[in-house]
Amino acid sequence: PGQVTVAVNASGHRPAALPVEIAGTGVTRIEVALQSGAQVQGVVRAAGGPLRDARVTLVDAAGNVVGTTTTG
Repeated sequence: PGQVTVAVNASGHRPAALPVEIAGTGVTRIEVALQSGAQVQGVVRAAGGPLRDARVTLVDAAGNVVGTTTTG
């Protein structure tokens, strides 16, 4: 019981975290509306064409890594 942070994430949406007060007994229900996330698409190229197995990292304005993927 007490205050907790509930974190929610789903593919294609921005993650969300919110404080929730949990009562001592019973069920605490919450609703969380997730916002659509942005997508970045492109092709990593080298002299010979598309480059496989290149690691791509998305960094926010503060320098925090917000996503990483490998081309395939």
